Amino acid sequence: MPLFNFTHSLHPTALSLLFDQSLKQGTVGKRIFPFKPTPKFFIVLNKDPQENELLLFLTQSDPQYALRNTILKTHLIKTNPHESDAIFYKDCYIDCTTVHVLERSKLLSEFIYDASILIGILPGALLAEVKETVMHSILIEQDYQERIC
Repeated sequence: MPLFNFTHSLHPTALSLLFDQSLKQGTVGKRIFPFKPTPKFFIVLNKDPQENELLLFLTQSDPQYALRNTILKTHLIKTNPHESDAIFYKDCYIDCTTVHVLERSKLLSEFIYDASILIGILPGALLAEVKETVMHSILIEQDYQERIC
């Protein structure tokens, strides 16, 4: 369920302010990425989401993904859509192996066009698990770790 159930009903300036107030560490959205054929969930990782570069993790819904990537299993966080504070509607993995970078202005433009791309906020326990994984990861650059944890 999107955070906002409207599109185009507010002036772009009002939508921009709403975007600024809504974007937090742990914000979950769904969009199409150029390198993925279908829309993917993403999680905003930045401690300061006002930075120009947004750091994101994507999710994987393929149940075989974890089996094929056993070496990276410690960097895959399984979500449960049946928990009371669940944000994802199906089983998936938060893929903490790769930080994706997206210009904040690009996401803002997409939000102004379709506010439903922002879905909600990652539950606190899940966000803590993501940050813990990042903190102990040898796969995530130190600069990114500092901007996330």
